[in-house]
Amino acid sequence: MMSLIQDQLGIKEPLPSVFLEGVLVNLGLTWGFFLLSCLVSPFFWGDLPQEKKLLWHTTFVAMMQPFYLGYALWSEIVTAGKWWYENPFGDWFSYPPSEQIWYGTGLSCGFMAMDSMAMAIWPRQLMKALRKSMYIQMWVHHVFSLIFWPYALSAHRAAIPIAYFVLTEISNPCVNFRWLLENRPGWDTSVMYYTAGITMLLVFFVVRILPMPWFLFHMLRPSSYDGATWFQMVTLFLLGLIPFALNAFWFKLMVRKAFRVLSNVLKGSSRSEEKGKAETPEQAEMRKTK
Repeated sequence: MMSLIQDQLGIKEPLPSVFLEGVLVNLGLTWGFFLLSCLVSPFFWGDLPQEKKLLWHTTFVAMMQPFYLGYALWSEIVTAGKWWYENPFGDWFSYPPSEQIWYGTGLSCGFMAMDSMAMAIWPRQLMKALRKSMYIQMWVHHVFSLIFWPYALSAHRAAIPIAYFVLTEISNPCVNFRWLLENRPGWDTSVMYYTAGITMLLVFFVVRILPMPWFLFHMLRPSSYDGATWFQMVTLFLLGLIPFALNAFWFKLMVRKAFRVLSNVLKGSSRSEEKGKAETPEQAEMRKTK
């Protein structure tokens, strides 16, 4: 029985020290960003509602942590992208994880571990601020990633899609900066807020939505799973769809929000024009005396 389980799992190497190093490095960095936000943010958040202050701190962390992650992983993404360009139908699921992919995945797992710890320490506050559906989504996203990303890399499977999913976090600064502007009273009507919103949509679309058809094509192509065990094939296929489904769902919410904001701006502009064209008391008096 154990032999069957081991054969289906197909583990080729244990978790390397560079992965654990990445986890610990970003775990320390993210809690450091959390502490920094606790010290600095009260000078900036104005009359922010009490129930959103904890979420402000975790959002600040999510905004800051991708910068180092992108720096650490970028050169390997270029290498993997070049390989994929030269081998568009190559065995991408068996692309061997490099040290940089292991380290970058460790950094991402370190952030998700910190965020999971925060949700476990302050469940009521964060569930109220995030709302229950988003709170559950975050748990599902974090737990599955923390378990199956290291497993897949240990089995030498899906290194390219995992590295891509990790790198998509470079869009987080735009998303989270806009959230800070939107929720800080008085900043949600500023030029910076609207600029951040447009930038967020463009970056999110380019990074997370535009590559989706190409990845889905390979995920649905049977030959992509050559050499994979049944467990690996089912796991990689089903769990690989979750990030794309979440990205599509979040993008839909962003677009809906953008249309709502644009509609409010246009309505406000229309009211201002009508108000400017309204007859003044002096004009009304002059009309009556004619």
